[in-house]
Amino acid sequence: MSKEIKTVILNIAGLKKKYSILTTRKKTNLLVLLLTLFTVQVYSQSTAPMNGHFELEVDPIAYLLKGYSLHIGYQKNKFRYDVGIFGVETPKWISSNKDFKERSNGFGLKMDYVGAKTKGWFVGLETDYSLINTTYESNGHKESGEELGLGIRSGYRFLFGKSKNNNKGFYLVPWIGFDKIFNTSKPNFTEATYKLETFRIFPTVHFGWRF
Repeated sequence: MSKEIKTVILNIAGLKKKYSILTTRKKTNLLVLLLTLFTVQVYSQSTAPMNGHFELEVDPIAYLLKGYSLHIGYQKNKFRYDVGIFGVETPKWISSNKDFKERSNGFGLKMDYVGAKTKGWFVGLETDYSLINTTYESNGHKESGEELGLGIRSGYRFLFGKSKNNNKGFYLVPWIGFDKIFNTSKPNFTEATYKLETFRIFPTVHFGWRF
């Protein structure tokens, strides 16, 4: 092994060791800071002359699952930024913890590259924080945990508004996300095994209105 490769490996190992000794809160702040810095950098490089547009979105599936969803987006040039809140009760048929009742509440940030036409295919980054409230249904024992998700997403923007009016009005966005999950705080059950999520594939559809 060459000296240069050894140096790279040692540097990576040193960074990993430094990251592992950070507190949970510092890890969370670091991930959010890195995403924010990346967002600012990309936004500062986009120079296409186009007015910005606000968008309001909901996820109807969340409401069907006894939850809620509300997102505010801002699209300018070739990029779109999103902040949202959400809550959902995990259905038994998709949960790996059949003996538990799970409910998630949280908030998230997204940044997407939507292109010059702002409709059609897009790809982006996303991060979210979730508070997981869990109940062992056999005895009612309640525990809570926290998750931080970081990943990518892609989908298709169907804008039904007229092009001459900057596509204002109703739109539809089916998309899918792939996230790495960091369990920053874990539910602790002694009477049963609770499986922690480490990776998430999340398909959904959003209904929105473009202003």
